[in-house]
Amino acid sequence: MTYTIEGNSNPRVALSLGINGEVNIHPDPDLEASSYVWIKASDPDGNSAWAKFLIRLQAAYLNAIHASYKTSMAANTSQVITARVVDQWDRLWTGELTVRFWSSWGKVNPEAVVTSTGQASTTFSPGSKTGTAEVDAWVDSGPNKNIYIEVLGAEQNQIYLPLILRQ
Repeated sequence: MTYTIEGNSNPRVALSLGINGEVNIHPDPDLEASSYVWIKASDPDGNSAWAKFLIRLQAAYLNAIHASYKTSMAANTSQVITARVVDQWDRLWTGELTVRFWSSWGKVNPEAVVTSTGQASTTFSPGSKTGTAEVDAWVDSGPNKNIYIEVLGAEQNQIYLPLILRQ
């Protein structure tokens, strides 16, 4: 089979066909537009078929923050928390933005990270307090992520095994 683009009602929606007939879209950044596209499929015997479909392009927008972290940790230790900022298609955001961090107690360092890779990390140090700490990551005028980390005291991190004496 061979495929050809027979029509495109909006040339700003730049298109090409891949080797297997897949439609590749090459829009300008932040282009929001639609276009009717006509594709012709032809076989070696000369038979042909046409298909018409509508392509709608939507500019990417900040959609969510995902975080990587341990759900529990010992008091007086620290851990790195990494925030991933994604668009509505779950792709890392590549525009410049500032990810801010806050904790209900202890410290986050740094409190703000400027990134253009969609990823930012901070180190959370709860100090000696135990309980459930809240750590938030957010982008101004964008999504936020609240995570909860159980901070355990030394007595909660130890395992006691019974001592059995045999004669």
